[in-house]
Amino acid sequence: MSTKGRSSIENEALFARANSEWEAGKRKSAFKLFLQAANAGHASAKNSVGYFLDHGIGTRKSSAQAVIWYRRAARSGDLSALANMAISYRDRGDLRQAKAWFEKAIEAGDSGSAIDLAKLLLMSNKKINRDKAIQLLRAAVTSKYISQEDAREGRQILKKLT
Repeated sequence: MSTKGRSSIENEALFARANSEWEAGKRKSAFKLFLQAANAGHASAKNSVGYFLDHGIGTRKSSAQAVIWYRRAARSGDLSALANMAISYRDRGDLRQAKAWFEKAIEAGDSGSAIDLAKLLLMSNKKINRDKAIQLLRAAVTSKYISQEDAREGRQILKKLT
């Protein structure tokens, strides 16, 4: 059966197998399974393929290919892909693109990205960016859609700024 002919249940099972392989340390096998699920249209698998390519997990590292897969995942509705895209750009030094993608992630409801964007803004030492960073941090730490770890980090940064 071709990957396009799989049902969403089969694709979800394939994605689960890929995650199990990754957790078991079988990186190459995990990458191949993620790729199969991604090619069949699984949004989170597309993000995982991007992540594996971005970090060279189970495959050769390729930031350019990672961005392509993150975009595919984002277009398919994977929220994590927006943040991963921003992080990828940030890590390559393209802060303008990183800022734009963090903003997209925040607009889509990713409060953790507000912490990352605030840190990016604070790097400039401009008052307007500092004020915006404080605004982002305050909104993020009170959001119900943020991890405890991100909220804790946001509170620590706010404490230093205020």
